[in-house]
Amino acid sequence: MATPDPMIHMPATISEDFHDGIPAPLSPRDLLTRWLGALTRLVRARYGALGVMNEAGTVTDFISTGFCEAENARIAEFLARPEVTGTMLRSRRPIRLIDLMQELRSSGCPPDDPPMGSFLGIPIAGREVIVGLVYLVEKEIPGGFTPTDELVAGMAVDALALTLDHSRLFQQPTAHRDRTEEEAR
Repeated sequence: MATPDPMIHMPATISEDFHDGIPAPLSPRDLLTRWLGALTRLVRARYGALGVMNEAGTVTDFISTGFCEAENARIAEFLARPEVTGTMLRSRRPIRLIDLMQELRSSGCPPDDPPMGSFLGIPIAGREVIVGLVYLVEKEIPGGFTPTDELVAGMAVDALALTLDHSRLFQQPTAHRDRTEEEAR
């Protein structure tokens, strides 16, 4: 039986997760958590994680779905490794792997890491810098993440990047923001 194309279900998934029954107002963290949950379900990943970075490239907020509370700190540390994030940060492009752990073992990572198979990592690329990283792990359907999953997740991440970029712009001092807006015209 053919696997349904996630693009067909995208509008309904987004509507259900963002419009139906949302208590108002949501904190930025709650909004990111709901966004990550919707994306994880949309591409049928078992786990999802989102690292928001500051301008120095340090992860300042880590959100995950699918991991138990005890695993969160360990997963955050694991996903922050240069072996996992380095290629995405340098290339600003998504990475899709059939077996993340096999890739990491071949680069000398210790064997006691949490088991993770299929992987789709996408940088959240702002105008000038990477503002975060999205990790989707363990596709629920055999065969790993597909090019369609990458496309769908990439579009959602691009929208998030625009939102985070504009959020940072409005947090800047007024004079700097006015100058940036003037340069954009």
